[in-house]
Amino acid sequence: CIIEDETGVSKTALTKMYSILMNSSLHSKASAGTLHDLGRIEEELREGGVTSNSSDNSPCVLARLKEILGCADESTMEDSTDVARQIFHLIREICESRSPIFQSAPAALFRRSGSGRTEAVSELLDWFAESVLEPTFFEIKVDASLIEDDLVLRFQTIRKVARKLLNTGALVVVFFDEVNTSSIVGLFKEIIIDHSICGERLEQNIVVVAACNPARSQTNIVSQREEDLGKDWASGH
Repeated sequence: CIIEDETGVSKTALTKMYSILMNSSLHSKASAGTLHDLGRIEEELREGGVTSNSSDNSPCVLARLKEILGCADESTMEDSTDVARQIFHLIREICESRSPIFQSAPAALFRRSGSGRTEAVSELLDWFAESVLEPTFFEIKVDASLIEDDLVLRFQTIRKVARKLLNTGALVVVFFDEVNTSSIVGLFKEIIIDHSICGERLEQNIVVVAACNPARSQTNIVSQREEDLGKDWASGH
């Protein structure tokens, strides 16, 4: 898809909105799934005898879980570590089986949480509740300095995400801005028209949108330049 319009028209915002709309159902399902998983963690803790006297006062399951964690932290060190580790293991178990639309947890955060530190597990709970998803919109600003190697490298990251999301129903939207300013027109033609890069077919869930400014004839450019020169001359006489 190629969008042709003057500079100042928000082609980037339009394309990003298209990406959001096409993937909106996935975001809704992800949020609902995370809420369900948090409830599952709370239920597992309750079945194991881990509760808080005031935990049922909050309508937010995340707040209740953090209150349970906080109450454990106020008790003995052994109890605190045990509850934190239970929550950590439950989150890790869920992360291993949930949809690939979700981003993987930061490795450093997982390492800190695995030690049973209450603060780290609380931070892990916050991350989990945010339902951080893989990006589905990639903007590439094009100018004459963009070389083939840079573009191929960017697409390695994009294709990696697309392959991960291939069976989720997600669309990965790639937006090229000012594509007509490029010095590597051949590669852009292959990506936009042939839906391939360096001879390899792009993943079927990748949608490429390119924006360019309207073509201007050389005659119009010369006429505009003559008009500008005339104004400059007139202003000095």
